[in-house]
Amino acid sequence: AGGGEGLASSAHRQCSTPTAMPMFSRFTKRFDAYPEPGGKAGMMLCACQQEVPKEAPYYHRLLRDLANDAYWSGNCLRDYIFHVKQWHPFLGMFLCHPNHPWTKRERVLMLLASLALTMVPSAAIAASGSEYSTAMTVCWITIPDTIAGVVLYQLSIAETRGPFHLCAPLIEALAQMAILAILGWGCVCTMVCYWLLRHETDGHWMKMLHPLLEGKLISYVTWFPLFLFLPCQLGYLSLWCFQRSQALEGGSEAGSPNARNSNSSSSDSEDGGKCCCA
Repeated sequence: AGGGEGLASSAHRQCSTPTAMPMFSRFTKRFDAYPEPGGKAGMMLCACQQEVPKEAPYYHRLLRDLANDAYWSGNCLRDYIFHVKQWHPFLGMFLCHPNHPWTKRERVLMLLASLALTMVPSAAIAASGSEYSTAMTVCWITIPDTIAGVVLYQLSIAETRGPFHLCAPLIEALAQMAILAILGWGCVCTMVCYWLLRHETDGHWMKMLHPLLEGKLISYVTWFPLFLFLPCQLGYLSLWCFQRSQALEGGSEAGSPNARNSNSSSSDSEDGGKCCCA
């Protein structure tokens, strides 16, 4: 009996090791510190660079930071340029980090979805021929486009925040369903637009596209001051200053925010030991 217990305990120890059950390694969150000497600033990659492999010991830390952080290198201007590459609704489709949880595919789908949402108001503005078309474009195209973009991208990165990482596939499926539903609605909107402009004899589609493109352009341009100066950590400056103060309070240097991450390694290691369905 003693020999049987010894074999059982030995088998239990073998099964408890990571090498004994490699099939479960992909369910484990990895929040190790970033490699030196680059640290966190060394993770500021552009779209043309090679992505970080999923097997990297800091992979999930990178996803979390890409979705939430504005403070990377300690240089405000450099971090802002990186921030624009990640979050601008148009430039981000081409320049975002290769590992960003808000993928290029999702950004393109979001662009199509926003076009579908604003197509009918654009046709109505074009058909009305109002002298206040610019103001109507801002109210009915630019503002709804901005709000829809924020909601859809929050759904896209929800799996990296709070308890949502425990049900990442469900969150991702909901985001995809929302985008596809809006795209389907876009087909209906196309027919509605055609009906609204049916009396136009020539160039009616170009007439509809004018307020649509104008609204998108206004949205892309106003994104810079809006998401630069928003308070309460919603804008870049507010969030960057808050995270910089956290880094300095944690004993890190301004040029090496990776030290701030190492201060929370104990809590991250607890999260890293948990299993999730991502």
